[in-house]
Amino acid sequence: MLVFRVAGARGNRLEQIGFYAATLTPLVAFAIYGLTRHDLLALALGFFGFFALFSWRLMAEFRYFPVYRGLCQKILAHERAAST
Repeated sequence: MLVFRVAGARGNRLEQIGFYAATLTPLVAFAIYGLTRHDLLALALGFFGFFALFSWRLMAEFRYFPVYRGLCQKILAHERAAST
């Protein structure tokens, strides 16, 4: 599934960068505003938003980890079989 997902990925890096820039820019702005104005609520919102985004991406990576590990194990087994 991971191989098909990576191989069939639509879009390019610029679209991915645009997505993350659009989601991270307000969070960074809140954090900077909170730091400069000593506004604890704005700082907390920026931190919480960043933490939520980071957690979301981390969970997505862990969801596909067993597939990735299985793929790597098959590649390693193929490499060992080809070398003997």
